[in-house]
Amino acid sequence: MAHRSTTRIADLSVDVYEPAGPPKAVLVFSHGAWVGGWIWETFADWFADHGYLCYCPTWRGRYNSKPVADLGAVSIYDFVEDALDVARSAKPDFLIGESLGGLIAMKAAEALPELKGLILMNPAPPFMVPVKLAVLRKQFKYMGDLLGKKPNLPAEEDYKEMILNNVAEPEASEFYKKICPDSGRALMEASLGRIKVDAGKLTMPVRVIVGHLDALLPPKVHHRVARMLGAELDEYPAMSHHTFSENGWEQVAQATEQWIASKVNGS
Repeated sequence: MAHRSTTRIADLSVDVYEPAGPPKAVLVFSHGAWVGGWIWETFADWFADHGYLCYCPTWRGRYNSKPVADLGAVSIYDFVEDALDVARSAKPDFLIGESLGGLIAMKAAEALPELKGLILMNPAPPFMVPVKLAVLRKQFKYMGDLLGKKPNLPAEEDYKEMILNNVAEPEASEFYKKICPDSGRALMEASLGRIKVDAGKLTMPVRVIVGHLDALLPPKVHHRVARMLGAELDEYPAMSHHTFSENGWEQVAQATEQWIASKVNGS
């Protein structure tokens, strides 16, 4: 059975899931906006039970992780620095990033050519996101936070509609209670496509996991990311933004583990 503990790396809080025996590979998980490393609990625990050593850091300014003087002004590049600090310590074979954490993982991977693979789950793209009018209307009410570089916390109704649209009650309400404010500056950088990725530096195999019911980032965005990076696609028509924790997540875990195992074995 896997063993879970929490440690600190570069003053970041990092949940560590250790397998019972020698690890098949080391995985570092990169979370997205308004959450922390806790979001990976079920997924990382499954991977540890299947023989992988998993590190799930919480980026600066959240919960009890590395304190910051002004969360609203923190840049995505600061979160990338956090990811690289963890990577220097953990020496991962694979990075796994979701949503905004996918963009963070892409940028970190530019400096980690030794990676055996990069896995992006409904990732925020390195270009301006084409959003639906309904999404734009919801985002507009938060422009003051983004433009003013203030901490941002979406209203429960908006968060459920955009992020948890495929999660039933009472689970959706319980999930919302756990989220935390995030950086308005980082959210603006992602929304405007200011964080560019050099695809030529991502020489490792890349896999993009897509939930077709994602209300925040439509599948065409993830398809474009996959084309840009020469990545494989793994698509789930009945899943949404959180493919790693929604009903059916075990199928995602199994397919992802098979892909990881193939890269560990050199195929």
